[in-house]
Amino acid sequence: MALNQAALDELRALDPDGSAGLLAQIINSYLGDAPAQVSQIKAAVAAGDSAGLTRHAHSLKSTSLSLGATRVGELARALEMAGKNNALADCPALVESLATAYALADEGLRAEIAAATQSA
Repeated sequence: MALNQAALDELRALDPDGSAGLLAQIINSYLGDAPAQVSQIKAAVAAGDSAGLTRHAHSLKSTSLSLGATRVGELARALEMAGKNNALADCPALVESLATAYALADEGLRAEIAAATQSA
């Protein structure tokens, strides 16, 4: 999966000492939190909980887009809108796509960390 390198570069630029330490911390935080968010989204869809779906999808959308996990962010946005509109019929398929997209993003972000630590 191709990550949005511009988003990652913006985060890299925030590191005051020019290392990739801050980026690695941000990615590790995302990788620690996102699986639970995906699980909460799945649970909300299964329970027909539009408000819970909206809340969890919004959070995952925001963090994913800021880290360059664009496909995850786009799918989370679609799920957020479905929750807001109480339109859960297509959500099971979206959740499956989200899980797949997250797995690919996880792989790509871990590769980013590995590359950053090798060049440091």
